[in-house]
Parts: sequence; structure tokens; C-alpha cells
Amino acid sequence: MRTGEDGSFSRAMTRFLEQRCVRGSRYSITDEHLFALFKAFWIQAPECFDHPALLGQFRVELVERGFHAEPGGKWPHRLGLTTQGQDNQRHQEEREKRRRKAAGCFLQVLALQLTLFGLLAWFVHVHPILPLDVAITRLFQQDQEPWLHIAMLAISYPGSSLLLPALVLLTAVAFWAVGDRLEAVLVAGLSTASLLLNLLLKVEIARPRPTANLVTIVQAALGYSFPSGHVMAYIAYWGLLFAFGVILFEGRHWWRTALLITSAAFVVLIGPSRIYLGDHWASDVLGAYLIGGALLGLAVAVYLPLKERGVLETPEARARMKKQKALRSFPTKGWF
Repeated sequence: MRTGEDGSFSRAMTRFLEQRCVRGSRYSITDEHLFALFKAFWIQAPECFDHPALLGQFRVELVERGFHAEPGGKWPHRLGLTTQGQDNQRHQEEREKRRRKAAGCFLQVLALQLTLFGLLAWFVHVHPILPLDVAITRLFQQDQEPWLHIAMLAISYPGSSLLLPALVLLTAVAFWAVGDRLEAVLVAGLSTASLLLNLLLKVEIARPRPTANLVTIVQAALGYSFPSGHVMAYIAYWGLLFAFGVILFEGRHWWRTALLITSAAFVVLIGPSRIYLGDHWASDVLGAYLIGGALLGLAVAVYLPLKERGVLETPEARARMKKQKALRSFPTKGWF
């Protein structure tokens, strides 16, 4: 090959490696595949070369650039190099593998939660009064400090009044107003599903609430006891807000930290509050955490792929995601 042609070949190789290839020690590709792509690139080059792309010169250029081949065979594997197409395919396969693994782990945890809930529900239906429940409640109620009494009442208050339904409604309306339609539907839908499921389970299991002859009743409640409606409602609302704080936002911002801490605090403290006030047994609370957590997990598992596909996404929400750095952009680059 003449000197001018040799320079053209080298420049074409440089552009080919920069535009069509990915470098890395973990990569390898056969000379046959790589050279076929290079020939197509060579033919389409703007210089309109009047001489062919030669395999020998192609291999010399690769070796001079540090891409050595494994010995053996007519078409050996070239080390440290691959095409962008193969690299994208490999990343896609790795993402799918991670997603399948995550889905498998989620299904195992979900099955365990539902199994434990089923066993617990059957046991408290057969044995409504458990000595362990009575002992735990009395232990919680030993400390009757005024500040603790007020704190436990305050934590339960949103679920004992119209405040929590109002918060659910306002949150759904706020999401809808700013264009986050999927989040609005999920907030309203999950809280409604949680309420209906709780009512159904209470009627089916029909466990009586704690009585004054066994423990102190600070705040009397009506209806059946298992599972705790407050705990399920708080998981459906505050637990979902916590999930949104993790999924929708990124970066360290005081308002994101406040959202995560506040929502997590309500979810964690509502259980002890219900026991302290004498409204529920500890097993009621445990059952609610199990079934409420399973319901929240299912909701998030449905939400993520819909969010990735842009279901119910408005142009305003899409533009806001791209503009504001605190918002995570969807679809994500393999984050989920």
C-alpha cells in the first residue's frame, strides 16, 4: 500500500475505533466480525477510497495500537476491544440478569411475608388472647410519662381522624396537578386497596380487641383487632412517600432527607403507638407490617416498569425531569 493510502487507512482506522468500538481489558471480538464492520465503515467513508480495505493492513494497525490477538485459528479473538453494538447488548443482558435476580429475590421475600402472615392470622383466629401479647403490652405501658403519652397519641392521631384521608387526597391531587399522573393514581389506589383489604381481613379473622381487664385502654377503638388498620394505612401512605423519596429524587437535599426521615418515623412508630394505647395486640401490629409491607412491595413492583415506560407521563412532567437536577430521569440507565 502506498504512503498516501497508508495514511488514509490509518486515519480511517482511528475514526472506526473511536466511533464504532469500545475498549477495555474485559472485551474481546473475533477478527472476522471486526473486519467485516470495518469494511462497511471503509466503503461509507467520505474520502471515497479507490483502494480496498486489506485484512493484513487492518491487523497490523490493530497490533500497532496495542490490540493483540489470541493465538490459533484463521480468525483469532482480538483482545481489549469490542463493538458498541456488542457492548450495548452485553449491558442489556447484564441488566436483564440483574432484574431477573431482583425479581426472584422479591418473589421469595413476598412469599415468605404472605406465608408468615397466613400462619399468624390462623393462629390468632384460633387463639385470640395470647399471654405473650398481654406481656408485651404491659411492658410497653409501664412508662406512663406525660411526654410519652402525648407522643403516642400524636403519632396515632392522623389515622384516628380525617387527617390521614385528607393527606392522601391532597397528595394525589398535588401529584396530578404537576403532571405526575402515575404517582397520583398510585397514592390514591394503594391507600384504598389497603383499607379494603384491612376491612376484609378483620371480618374474616374476627379477633377481639384488647380489653380493660387485661391491659390499660388509653384510647378505645371499635371493630375487630387483626390486623392493625393504622399500621396498614401508614405503610400505604407514608411507606409509599418513602419509596417515592428514594425513586424519584437524587442527591443530598434537606427536603429529601426530611421526607425520608418523617415518612420512615411514622411507619416505624405507629406500631408501638398502637400497642401503648391499648388499641391492638403486638401480633396485630406484626401482622399489619407483614401484609402492609407485601402490599407496598407489590405496588412498587408494578409502578417501576410503568414509570420506565412513561405510562401516564405528561409533557410537563417529562420536561421537569430533564430540567431539574434533583429529579431522577426516566427511563433510567439500568438503575432499576
